[in-house]
Amino acid sequence: MLTLKDLSMGIKVIGILYLFYLQYTNMVSIPMSIVVLIALGSLGSALACKSKMNEGYFYHRYYNYAVALAGVVVIMKEYM
Repeated sequence: MLTLKDLSMGIKVIGILYLFYLQYTNMVSIPMSIVVLIALGSLGSALACKSKMNEGYFYHRYYNYAVALAGVVVIMKEYM
């Protein structure tokens, strides 16, 4: 069953991924420290996630890994 927690997590992740996309295409200028903090926070959340696959409609660990991966891509583009 879709809960409010799952829905808000999905909206938050879509917003962060869109922000990273805008940073990647140079449409906005976000300080790199913010990108690093969001990426590290998401990676830490993914590693510490205790939810199981059958709990809820969405698997939050995958969302956190997606945000961390997008953050790494933005960081690598900036410094390569």
